[in-house]
Amino acid sequence: MKDIDHKTLLCDEDLFLSTPTPPKQAQRLSFGSSSPDNNGNLEEQGVEREALFMDYLRREKDHTPCHGYLNQLEVSTNLRAARLKAMQHIIHVCKRHGVDKSTLFNAANYLDRFLSLNSCVKWEIWMVELLSITCVSLACKFYETNIPSLHDLQMEDQEHTFKPSTIQEMELMVLKVLDWRLSCINVFSFVSPMLGPNRSGPLNDKLTLLLLHSLLDPLMIKFKASIVASSAIKCATMGEPVDMTMLNKIPVDEMDHVNSCTKLLETHLLAINTEGGVKQCSPVSVIPTKDDCLI
Repeated sequence: MKDIDHKTLLCDEDLFLSTPTPPKQAQRLSFGSSSPDNNGNLEEQGVEREALFMDYLRREKDHTPCHGYLNQLEVSTNLRAARLKAMQHIIHVCKRHGVDKSTLFNAANYLDRFLSLNSCVKWEIWMVELLSITCVSLACKFYETNIPSLHDLQMEDQEHTFKPSTIQEMELMVLKVLDWRLSCINVFSFVSPMLGPNRSGPLNDKLTLLLLHSLLDPLMIKFKASIVASSAIKCATMGEPVDMTMLNKIPVDEMDHVNSCTKLLETHLLAINTEGGVKQCSPVSVIPTKDDCLI
């Protein structure tokens, strides 16, 4: 078992008091649980969705990895492999415990922000495993009602296991590095404001698969979360009668980025379909499992 050379501090719920939670309206819409019966007519819903979408556009820059992160990933095989392995671990752990998709994407956001601030570290396998467990644990503590134990968050195929105290120390380290900002805006945050709550199962599945693939592709880091979300929605809704009004709220000077990102995601959609079609694939079954070597 590995230990961190820092003072042991327990990570309890009091640690999260300095991180603001979204307003009730934002929480309701971001989880896609609203309906015309509960929240007034469709026009009122549209106004709420637009307000939330514009708020997310304004704040997304505060929850992005540091500038130069993509370049570091391109030049460092070690960092790139560490990120891939950690993302795969986050996806599989979240899938196994059935946590909300928003929890998964928040954990992924914590990972990229932390790695971008520690890009010069020579990442070893045990460090990657510990960091991925920590990111999922923090996301679960912040967003989930039923929180998996630190023991349950560790996968059987891990090369290392960690004592709860070690994970708790790492939690505090990540919290400090992220400046305690766990209530973050990420790619999944934009889904409900853009599409609303009434989405079909097949559309949700296709969109989820695309967004999961986007997490594993480091090239997606060069795009804002709103751009990736908009592009994924464009790909997933081709031929679907979906209201795309919110796409028009993307600044005109960023539409070229949307088009570039859409083309990149189309290659991922092709890969998903090659695996047997969206309807036959679970979000995890199409995720690449072959790890690059950590040097």
